[in-house]
Amino acid sequence: MCITVNYGHKNSNICWFLCYNQNANDIYQEYAHVTMKMINKYISKIKKYLIIDPSSSLSQLFKTNKKSSELLNKTTMMKNNFKIIEHTFSLSKKDSFLKKDKNFQKIGRGAFLRVDIPYIIDKYQLDCRKNYIYTDSDVLVLNKDIEQKLMQLKTEKFMASSESTRTNIKEHNHFNTGVLFANTTYMQKTYKDFLKFIETHDYNFDALDQGAFITFYGYDNHDFLDNSFNWKPYWGINQNANIVHFHGPKPREYYDYINGKLPDVFYVFLNKKTESFYQYYVSIYEKYNNNNI
Repeated sequence: MCITVNYGHKNSNICWFLCYNQNANDIYQEYAHVTMKMINKYISKIKKYLIIDPSSSLSQLFKTNKKSSELLNKTTMMKNNFKIIEHTFSLSKKDSFLKKDKNFQKIGRGAFLRVDIPYIIDKYQLDCRKNYIYTDSDVLVLNKDIEQKLMQLKTEKFMASSESTRTNIKEHNHFNTGVLFANTTYMQKTYKDFLKFIETHDYNFDALDQGAFITFYGYDNHDFLDNSFNWKPYWGINQNANIVHFHGPKPREYYDYINGKLPDVFYVFLNKKTESFYQYYVSIYEKYNNNNI
């Protein structure tokens, strides 16, 4: 199902996609809400789409008439500024997927949604014939000139930033799929083979979709996306960052850290050396979460 909104006149053949992920709980709805607010602030020509798994609670909120729901009020804003596409991951009804345990299915239905973007563009004849950008729903959009910068990017394949290395070079065996800038034609040409590859490998990749991208396309078979488009909070405060990605600890984990409850796995990112960086970015997050901006 695709809920249509009128975009008016657009000058771009680029689309921005978010996929509402597997967790389907209030905190991830909140992250998506903040991300959309920030995209709406700076993006006017690039068309915006939210892909939602129909089983998610956010999808159910779009269908409910409970006017008293605070989250419904938030999602109303989203609905009015994004084109909402309900879509189930293409392999989620395959026996190979259904034999996986329930927790994997819940996570995989969300994580692999971005794989289907080339198919979705074709199915709904979306005007993304040049390029599209995908971002996770836990990002901050910070630069007022980001739309112009995105429209100037060029790639014959796709562009991705580094996983954890701060310097603007390709890492030798990783890239991060939290932000992807892709050539639509190339991704559509490789889509069916990519989908088959994922099923053939029994969905068994490090970091799910990210591992699938790296294994199938190869870590050298992409163009480098400047790290300012996928800046990580633990790298420091960057006044020139275009997109900040809460890779690892999210705002909720920052408060866990403050309260001495942060899971050990996150201390490599969030610790005494980096806590001031997280404080800075979480304060921006809260500004958009708590106010009608």
